Formats: sequence, C-alpha cells, structure tokens
Amino acid sequence: MENNQTNSAYGNEQLRRRSLVSEIRRRDSREAAKLLMGELPNVAGQVLLELNPGRTTTILQRFSEDFVARVLASVPAEYARQWARNQAYAHGSIGSMMDPATASSIFLTTATDIASMGCFLGLATIPVA
Repeated sequence: MENNQTNSAYGNEQLRRRSLVSEIRRRDSREAAKLLMGELPNVAGQVLLELNPGRTTTILQRFSEDFVARVLASVPAEYARQWARNQAYAHGSIGSMMDPATASSIFLTTATDIASMGCFLGLATIPVA
C-alpha cells in the first residue's frame, strides 16, 4: 500500500511539473518568473531544466538574487555554473543561450588507436619484418 502511495505521489509531482512547464512556455519571461517565484526553489529549478538555455537565462534575470541562489543550489552543478555564466552575457547573445558542455568519447586514445590513425593519415608506417 505504501508503495502505491509513493508511486501516486511521484506521478502527481511529475504531472504538476509538466503542467508548470507548459504554463511557463505560454507566458512571457516576466510572468513566468512571477509564477516560478511562487514555487519552491527546487521545483523552479526542475522546470528551468526543461526550458531552452536562453529562456532560462531570461527568467533567472527576473528573480531576486536570493531566489536565484536557491534555484542554482537545487540543480546539478554543471547547469548552475553554466546558468551563472550565461547571465554575464548580453541578452539575446549566443553566450546567454549556452548549455553546459558535455564530454564526448568519440575518439579513443590508446597507443594502438593513435598508431592506427597515424597510419591511416599517412603520418606513420608500420615496419614489415
């Protein structure tokens, strides 16, 4: 029974968050900020994570400094750092719309991979015995 209540509460929370995201998307940044400031900082942070970075930056700029600090404390550190950096750029600039950089593991860097790539590019040869 307790598990069903937990699942139900989680489902209600997810539904509420999705509804809030939809409502925020329909409003201008001023009205969106007013609506989110009526929520708990962690709820506001979760909603902002669903928006594009430029929109998030615009809304954050309308919050009080205290509320911004509490929202930033509630989201993953890489987003908090990026959102703080985004606020330093002029409104509408590319810098104000950046997402956190993510690492990519496209290239392998083992010695064999490096030698193979060198041979492929014609920068190295494999001696034949």
